[in-house]
Amino acid sequence: MPKVAYWAPEEEMTSLDRVVTTLAHQEPDRNPVAPVMANACCRMSGITFPEFARDAYLAFQAFIHTSEVVGHDVIVPLIDLSIDCDVFHIGDRRQVVKYPEHDAARADYDLPLITSPDDYERLEAYDIRQVGFRTRYIQDLAAYLSSYFQAQGDMLGNKKPVTPVIYGPLGVLGTMRGVERLFVDIRKTPEKTKVALDIVTDELCDQCKAICDSGCAVLYMITLFSGNVICSKKTWNEAEGPWLGKMAQTIRDHPGITRVGIHNCGNGPYFEEICNAVQHGLINPFSFAYVPDDCENADDPDAAVKEKWGDKIALFGYVVPSTFAYLGTPLEMYNESCRLLGKCMKGGGYVLSCGCEYPPNGPFINAIAQCTAAHECGRFDGKTVKTSWDWKNWVLPERLSPAWLPKVEQ
Repeated sequence: MPKVAYWAPEEEMTSLDRVVTTLAHQEPDRNPVAPVMANACCRMSGITFPEFARDAYLAFQAFIHTSEVVGHDVIVPLIDLSIDCDVFHIGDRRQVVKYPEHDAARADYDLPLITSPDDYERLEAYDIRQVGFRTRYIQDLAAYLSSYFQAQGDMLGNKKPVTPVIYGPLGVLGTMRGVERLFVDIRKTPEKTKVALDIVTDELCDQCKAICDSGCAVLYMITLFSGNVICSKKTWNEAEGPWLGKMAQTIRDHPGITRVGIHNCGNGPYFEEICNAVQHGLINPFSFAYVPDDCENADDPDAAVKEKWGDKIALFGYVVPSTFAYLGTPLEMYNESCRLLGKCMKGGGYVLSCGCEYPPNGPFINAIAQCTAAHECGRFDGKTVKTSWDWKNWVLPERLSPAWLPKVEQ
């Protein structure tokens, strides 16, 4: 019988079956959980952040290692938001990327690729099939992970869905121009930005096809600006909606099994506008960190989210990472996770998660606390389950050292 982690009990369902059942809005044995472990994985396996950001195979091993210890049901290879702009260039210039020793890679906003509105129309893309671009990294990583977790199954007899992430076109432009300057350009020179959106979206659609070839279960599109603290609904609909919809259609048209996912970790996300733009359906997950704009003023916002959206899409969230994963105690994370399970789990269609990437330098014990909440507070089968790990004296098991990792052919 499969286990999600060394400390977890044996279960009748695999994580993959559990998530598929949940996305179908049915109740599995227990509610699935996904703390969105990504860059934090490198700390579990002993590699550096720059190594994690550049070497897909080392990152693959880090995901394996973290999965065995933390015990989440979903593998989310969200690497960093500079990876999707790597393939774009203007002449012989490309976007400069920083690789900090103790944090995730990021674009250098002091050295933007797009330095003026005229540069939007000069933007070009290299062939992503060429070796040497980080854009290839996420495709290779998704293939490694899908082969191991979905097809083969891990060392504990479990199978887990793999759900890679790709940045939306407006976000990619933001990494190459800077968000503030980008929104000024959208107002002052909208036709030039639309030319760039066409160029970027065509390239991102090619990337979507390549990632879907890996056989991943879901491909999340990140749309960070579609919320009420960033821009108006009108601005977002004009500046990203149609292009994001084109990416979603590309994923749907792919002959593989990949479903469309959406991620927005900003305040007051525009659920209705986003779902209309991408034709999001009942079995499609929507990952979010804060209550959507049309539920913020309800007497019970959390209950309103489930009532208004629980029968339209699959909800994926929404424990705030900064508050509970990074700054909170294990007990605070556990209690908040149990609270949201009580609000959202009934009837399926909900995956307990951090609303965004687990903090790269956050404590692993809080991620395990969230997974423990799913075992103890998220059961549909009526069983009383107590996990076997010691809250106060937890240490990394010796058998899970990096040398223990299985070898997979590249």
